[in-house]
Amino acid sequence: MFNFEKAAEELKEFFISDLSVDLKKEEIGHDMRIGQDLGVDSLGFTEIMAYLEDTYSISISKEEYVPDNFRTINKILSFVEKKLGDWEYVNRNKISKGYGGKL
Repeated sequence: MFNFEKAAEELKEFFISDLSVDLKKEEIGHDMRIGQDLGVDSLGFTEIMAYLEDTYSISISKEEYVPDNFRTINKILSFVEKKLGDWEYVNRNKISKGYGGKL
């Protein structure tokens, strides 16, 4: 099960350690704009995408890599939660139909 708060804390830590966001974790709000408020540039957004793909074993398409999905922590994690939910739904249906859960 996806833990939104834990994921938010880990994402904040990533922003500080890997993207050099110059704020304390507790100063980063879930609705702060990643680009404008935290100063993350286009390369940083690419790093966020790679972090999400690695951390949650998801694949983000070019069509999904749009500003609205990456505007705030809330937007990012809602997107990830949906991706994980979609995968669980597909996987659960394959298992129930006798595919053995292999995708």
